[in-house]
Amino acid sequence: GGMGNATGDAAGTVADIASQAEGAMSNAVLLIALAAVADGASLFFSQFQEASSGNNKYYEIYNPFGYAVDLKSEYALCSCGNGCDANGVFDYGFNFNGVIAAGGTYLVCNSGLEGDTSACDEIHGWPEVSFNGDDFQALVMGTDCTTATSADIVDTMGLFSTTDPGSYWPVCGSSSGMDTQNGLLIRANTTCSGDSTGAVFQDSFNGDCPWIEVDQYTTPYVWTAAGSCAGVPNPTDGAQLPAFDVSAHGSDVA
Repeated sequence: GGMGNATGDAAGTVADIASQAEGAMSNAVLLIALAAVADGASLFFSQFQEASSGNNKYYEIYNPFGYAVDLKSEYALCSCGNGCDANGVFDYGFNFNGVIAAGGTYLVCNSGLEGDTSACDEIHGWPEVSFNGDDFQALVMGTDCTTATSADIVDTMGLFSTTDPGSYWPVCGSSSGMDTQNGLLIRANTTCSGDSTGAVFQDSFNGDCPWIEVDQYTTPYVWTAAGSCAGVPNPTDGAQLPAFDVSAHGSDVA
């Protein structure tokens, strides 16, 4: 009798543990899925303009998160002129002065913009906003460009290389007709994250193009996100959760 009870108790305990483990696993998968959504988004350049005349230069950063981001204490714009002087090392650094609102944009403009600059969050001249089409620009996590590496890059304009591309980098492949010189590049409004590799600026790029190029604006263009990636999804809405294959994301789980 006693053995039977012990066996029954053990079986019950095993069932309880299994049930708890299953619950814990489903919670873990939910948290991992949420983390994957959060990790998949990042700040990115929503616009980038190299002047076709004068100093009509500016760029804009978009924050897809549902919370404000302190650019001043968390990010920097690191750059190289005409190819980096040393491989994997930035030539220059610029530190921001402000905060970018949740789902907001942040405009950094050249003081020589010929139109209305009232929407600009920061206005500078040389050297802060004096890039040309062959100057590499990177939005970097961290505020010290002298110690930043490729691992810190969040988004790029151009390639992080010692190679001088000439006058510009192609945008979306050499046959696209678009490049980083003499015009305004506008990011697709469905974008959720930056491109830390600069793949879109390779001659051989042939994927879906996230940019269009138009003639320069003297008053900054008003870019608006489609709203598909603002913040972390509601955990009660299963339809918003991405499919998540744990076996393919071993490093994320760890």
